[in-house]
Amino acid sequence: MCARRKPSSRRSFPRRFPPAAGCRCPDPRAEFECDLTPIDFAHVAEAFGIAAFRTDSPESCGGALEVALAYEGPALVEATVDPYEPLLPAKRIEKFAHNLEKALDAGTRDAPQIREALKREPSRTQLS
Repeated sequence: MCARRKPSSRRSFPRRFPPAAGCRCPDPRAEFECDLTPIDFAHVAEAFGIAAFRTDSPESCGGALEVALAYEGPALVEATVDPYEPLLPAKRIEKFAHNLEKALDAGTRDAPQIREALKREPSRTQLS
């Protein structure tokens, strides 16, 4: 099932495929996205014969990476992260900060939790 979303840019991309069966999107010109969660990426990797390691906390992250890097062959590390932690550039870009604030004001889902995460380090110094 597709979810309707507002176009993310001013450019209009031609839709190459018809909407999925059962799509109830009112505007056939709208862009589409699919919610792919929850996917167990570690199980997917193992199904392809790739070693997979999981980490759920910052404390176990180093150990999972060490084991994965020491593994002979391809390996995947699945890391559980805070879904409200915004992905930020390494240094402040004025246009990014402005557009992030604009998107949060426009009704981004979970905006209050994202704003709280932005008040914490390192987000606070990256965007100040």
